[in-house]
Amino acid sequence: MRRPSRYKLLRAAMAEQDISTYDLGELFKKSSRCINDKLSGAVPWTLPEIYRVLDFLELPHDQLHRYFPPNGISEKIEEKPKEQPLDIQVLRCVETLTQVAQKMKMEVAQ
Repeated sequence: MRRPSRYKLLRAAMAEQDISTYDLGELFKKSSRCINDKLSGAVPWTLPEIYRVLDFLELPHDQLHRYFPPNGISEKIEEKPKEQPLDIQVLRCVETLTQVAQKMKMEVAQ
């Protein structure tokens, strides 16, 4: 079974800005291997490192949970189905009631 990819949104932000693991390594004065270990989840990020990466990539701090989810794995957030306008809901109710009334009428006629 394939391991889940970690820090997907962070990796996307890095790619969008053409930032490599080497570049982050330079920021922390560490090897790109060290950064790869963090991105793979083998070594955890520290909070100061997280804020430094957010600042370096100019990402908002209030989105920390999206770029650095627990264990680097984002939970899939299911979108709530959009509510239909009230007039469509009413129309569907009327259609259903009409069908039920017609069924009852047929049963009574038999």
